[in-house]
Amino acid sequence: MKNDELIRAQVHASIDKGLAHIEERPSLRYEIMQKAKGEPKVKRKISVALVCAVVMMVVLCSAALATGLKLFDHFSEIKMDDQPWDAERLLKLNDNAVTIGKTFHLTLPVFDAKGDTDRDKLAASLGGREFDLTVDDVYCDGRKLYYTYTLAYGENQVFTGEGKPTGIDKWDMEWTGEEWENIASFGHSEFWDEEDAWFKAQTGPGWFASQSIALGDGLDLADGTELRIWDSWLEQDVDEHIWKSYYEVALPEGYEAGESVDIVMTVMYGVTLNYVDDTGVYWARIAPEENRGFLRVPLTVPVTGSAAQLAGESKQSAYSAEAEVFVSDVDVSGVAIVHGPADWKKAYDYDSEEEGGNYIRDFLLVADGETLTDIWGGLRGAGEDGAYEIELRYNLPESTESLALRPVYRDGTIPEDEDIVLK
Repeated sequence: MKNDELIRAQVHASIDKGLAHIEERPSLRYEIMQKAKGEPKVKRKISVALVCAVVMMVVLCSAALATGLKLFDHFSEIKMDDQPWDAERLLKLNDNAVTIGKTFHLTLPVFDAKGDTDRDKLAASLGGREFDLTVDDVYCDGRKLYYTYTLAYGENQVFTGEGKPTGIDKWDMEWTGEEWENIASFGHSEFWDEEDAWFKAQTGPGWFASQSIALGDGLDLADGTELRIWDSWLEQDVDEHIWKSYYEVALPEGYEAGESVDIVMTVMYGVTLNYVDDTGVYWARIAPEENRGFLRVPLTVPVTGSAAQLAGESKQSAYSAEAEVFVSDVDVSGVAIVHGPADWKKAYDYDSEEEGGNYIRDFLLVADGETLTDIWGGLRGAGEDGAYEIELRYNLPESTESLALRPVYRDGTIPEDEDIVLK
């Protein structure tokens, strides 16, 4: 049976279609939110993991201890072929992570149907469902938190009906004038076998609904602070009813080795309802009114690592630049700010139709003779004066005794006399 990967597939496909000119990574959701608040635009190269789901909240049920193997090594093997740079970092995480192995057994309260409508009955069907959420492994250096989890659930029930479902006052999504096979599955028909077969056999209006379960995207702190997502990966076994995932999220400043971080994970459950008639395709998420289908699961994790902060600057005749990086047990990451001439801004400004000059597009990390390529390399306009930021991330070098950033220009030039020495 299906679960919330159906909705994830829909959202993935919509984003892929609308943002086909860029690659994507999970933190794009955060970037979109920042842009909506009026913050600067970003031009970046990104790799797909998870870019969907909503961050949600609610109530802890019960917890029990469990044991398990580290999952970072598992995900490293998955990404070794097409994203070896990520696979290398995940191997470091596997060596440094702490096995938590804590399982939260979640049992949904029984909800009485509020009425006799289809919506009421679908919401009431969720009562008594059980899920097991296991936090497997955690690594925290005080600046970032990495974790893996496993979500196990029972088979999702399926419901169908003729005509329009009753009790639906407003649809969450509408595709008027469209047919199911053209819109609802968004080219991911392999996830919709049962729906496809059911709607194909329909001679008139009808609806198909199935129960769903998912984990909210990323984490919150106990005080409600949403943590920025830097990386993630999701593995789904629909037949076995298991989700496995890892996440990397940023923490506010102030956490030191030996301390702990109070976090909150959020489980979302409900029923996904698809309705098709001669006017179009319609979709709604249904959950009990009592908690809107959100379970809030708190957890305390240890800070077992640390990240050394380094900084440096370079002043040249054409530009100046400063950088700040953090060296952890698993990688080197940070940001460089470049103050260049006006024509450089045209090269990375979405609003500009001009080609722009030969600007600095990235930095290599030079570590005691070893040269590493920036995994991120995203550009973000940082000010009206034409300054811009370059996001930096490198796999951990063999030695971190001597580190410097070497600029890479748009035309491929890599001058050795313009290094930012990091101290």
